[in-house]
Amino acid sequence: MEAHKHKINREKFFAEMGRRGWTLDPNGWIIPEGRRRADQEADWYDALLMSIECECPYAETKASSAD
Repeated sequence: MEAHKHKINREKFFAEMGRRGWTLDPNGWIIPEGRRRADQEADWYDALLMSIECECPYAETKASSAD
């Protein structure tokens, strides 16, 4: 049995961070003004979750069997 394979979709991650007000420049991420530490961490966590993609045979089989 093959294990689940997950990866981060870089484009989705950058889009999610941009939607939350973050900007990436050559020196790193620019934090949106007025964001508390907990809010900053929540932005990263949520953006990462939104950008995870599963590459496993089970997910593809289940999705195609629903049709």
